[in-house]
Amino acid sequence: PANDCLKCPSGSFTATGGVGLDECKQCPEGFYSEEPGAATCFACPAGKYVSADQTECIACSAGKISGVASPSCTSCENGKFAEGE
Repeated sequence: PANDCLKCPSGSFTATGGVGLDECKQCPEGFYSEEPGAATCFACPAGKYVSADQTECIACSAGKISGVASPSCTSCENGKFAEGE
């Protein structure tokens, strides 16, 4: 209906009121939005990476680490370890 504003889907955002779904932008790499209708995306904290659909942060598994806004976790270098969550 023309009198209802629709929300951008989770994993996307619009910083301004849009005129169509194409104005909902995908969150940048390493960022997510959990709720539909987001005006901004949030960075995943260190020790987590963003899900493929960019709707949540997932904890790195044991032996892997990540920095803030990482799209993936990386293995610890030789001689070091990480316990994970």
